Amino acid sequence: MDDLSRHIFGETVLSLEVPPEKNIRNEIRRKVEDFFSKRLIIPPVSYHDLAEHADELIRLFRWDKSYKAFVMVCSGNAVWRSVVGSIPYHRRMLLLPQCLKN
Repeated sequence: MDDLSRHIFGETVLSLEVPPEKNIRNEIRRKVEDFFSKRLIIPPVSYHDLAEHADELIRLFRWDKSYKAFVMVCSGNAVWRSVVGSIPYHRRMLLLPQCLKN
């Protein structure tokens, strides 16, 4: 286990470190979108595969390794974008957990 992850209930979990600068966040989102637009990756994508893609992107663009979880989130969003985008707005459903009920 490295400094970027920790164990919770026997599972290794990454800490979500979000880049503080907006331009870095936008660069990561843009380059991740471009990366996945050039590859045929069909969702769902496993956590392990997202982690491998994030490692590849971090090496390729020389981003800080602490942003791995953020890159994984952006990668998941990029993979699912075409699927969610193909569903008309009036057919989409937002499911909220009970804790947000009130």
